[in-house]
Amino acid sequence: MDEERIEVERAHRMGNGRGADKPRQIVVKFLRFKDKTALMGRRNRLKGTNIFLNEDYPEAVRQKRKELVPAMKAERSKGNIAYIRYDRLIVHPPQTPTHPPIPPSQRAERTDSRHSSQRTEKRD
Repeated sequence: MDEERIEVERAHRMGNGRGADKPRQIVVKFLRFKDKTALMGRRNRLKGTNIFLNEDYPEAVRQKRKELVPAMKAERSKGNIAYIRYDRLIVHPPQTPTHPPIPPSQRAERTDSRHSSQRTEKRD
C-alpha cells in the first residue's frame, strides 16, 4: 500500500463534543476498501498514542459486541484464544507449538552462512 495515495471520500466529526479533555471522534470513509483494510491492519502501531482506529458498526452490532466482552474475557482467562468478529464471539483452544522448545543449553549459536568458518581450498 502506498501511504501517499490513500484517498478519503468523506470525513466528518461526530457529536457535540465530549468535554475539554476529549476531542470529538472523526468518521472517515475511504475511497477504496483496500486502503481501509490496510490501515486497520496497521493500527497496532498506534499503541501508546492517543489515536484509535475502530470500525463504525451499527448500534445493534455495537450493543451485541458490548454484551460479548465479558464472555470473551472469561474464555481468555481459561487460556483460550477469544476475539469478537463483527457481532460473534470466536473461541479457539490455545495453539500448541508444532515442535517442542529447545533448551538454551542445547541451542547452537547462530552464524551468518555468508561468513562460514569453513574455507574450501582452491585447486589448480
